[in-house]
Parts: sequence; C-alpha cells; structure tokens
Amino acid sequence: MGGVAIGPFILSGDRSAAIVGAALFLLVGWIFELKAKWPITNWMQSLLLAAFVGARAGHVLLFWSSFLGSPWRILAIWQGGFSWKFGAMSALAVAAPALWRKPHLRVPTALALSVSLLGWGLSFQYFVKNDAAVAAPTHELSLLDGGAIDLSQLHGRPMVLNLWASWCPPCRRELPMMARFAATEGKVDFVFANQGENPAVIQRFLTAQRLSIRTVAIDQQSSLMRHYQALGLPATLFIAADGQVVAAQLGEISSETLQVETDTLNSGAH
Repeated sequence: MGGVAIGPFILSGDRSAAIVGAALFLLVGWIFELKAKWPITNWMQSLLLAAFVGARAGHVLLFWSSFLGSPWRILAIWQGGFSWKFGAMSALAVAAPALWRKPHLRVPTALALSVSLLGWGLSFQYFVKNDAAVAAPTHELSLLDGGAIDLSQLHGRPMVLNLWASWCPPCRRELPMMARFAATEGKVDFVFANQGENPAVIQRFLTAQRLSIRTVAIDQQSSLMRHYQALGLPATLFIAADGQVVAAQLGEISSETLQVETDTLNSGAH
C-alpha cells in the first residue's frame, strides 16, 4: 500500500501525490515572482484554494444524503472525499476572468499547471503501489469468537479487509461506521483484523464501545500489515472474488468511499 510516513502521520499515496502537485504549482509561481518581479504568488494561492474548496463542495453535493445526519463531517477532510471535476470547474471559474484581463498571468499559470500535473502524475506512480498483484496470505488467523480464518480460502465472494487497533484514534473513529455498514451488507464479506493486540484487550475495547462485529481476526504479530506493506493504521483493502486487491485506503475512510468501493466490488467493475 503506497503512502508516506512523516513521524506519526501517515498519508496515503493519492493524497501525497496531490500535495506534491500543489507544492510544485506554488513553487513555479514563487520562482516567477522572484525572477520577473510579478506579484503572482497570491494569485496562485487563490487558484489552489478555489480548486480545493470546489472539490470538497462537489463531493458533498454528490453525496449530500450521507452528510445529513452528521453535517460536521463536511469539515472532516482527513477522511478524503474530493471531486476533481468540481475542483477544476471552480478553479476555471476563478481563473478565466483574471486571465482575460491580465495577459501576463497566462504563461506562468500555464507553466505552473503543466509542472504541477507532471509532478502529480510521477508522484502518483511512485507512491501508489500496484496492490493488485498481492495475493492473500496463506496462514490462518484466530477469530475472537472462536475458530480460525484463512483469507486465502475465502475466494468466491468479494471482501473488505480492515486492519485496525484499539489504540489508533482514526481506527476508533471509523470502526462504528464500518461495523454498521458491514451488518447491512449482504454481498461482500467484512473481516476486521486487529493488529498487535491480544484477545482480552480487543474484547474489552469492543465491549466498552458497545460494538458488535461478526468477524474479528486476531493478528498479534501484525503479519497482515507486513504482507500488504501497510505503513500505518487503519488500512482498508477491497478484495475481489478472485482474491486480488483491487483498491486500498490508507488512513481513515469515509462512509462515501466505503460505499463506492463496495458497490464497485459488487458490480465486478474492477
């Protein structure tokens, strides 16, 4: 699972690539301002802000029903959830009038955009690993309610595999939502694999949080994190019926992303 670890902070590969692209966009503007003495840094910042706000607003509009019950999640940008189409339209709406009135902005803006897209593309290829080639591990994991599970033997139905731990704040935030989702999903199997904790700790946490989860696997050696090369927790993998990983989310996941990726698994579109 591609991503970047900066101390205790973990960024997924796609978010890291977006940050690289934005940084290069601002860098080109700063160089132009430094060399040509054109005050365009604020202009570049306004375009990025318009793209960011538009992309988030577009996502909220597309999934407005999921935000009705908890409107505060509109500000939960750490969960992800951006529409690049709305972001591009928002930036274009801000850019077009200014570029028409001020021709000197056209060259630096075009160059900054080109460098930004190139940097984003290369970073995306570097950070976002090809997880599809990673087959399921072949060893068994104990289940919290007894018995064992072998992920390599679960072919035939798509699966969502969530790696989590009770000490992990993002895991604690997303787990109730994921548990509710899993309880109502009939076509995709959900496996919640705890990383590094013993059964007593896991059970105390679930009891204290009043969480009822059907399939909780115990991975005290954190073998799944190593197998899937997850840099941190939580990590959610979407696995097709043939056992291949078709999508992955490093970090807290939103209900919208979970719904979209699960629907895609159901449709077999990957």
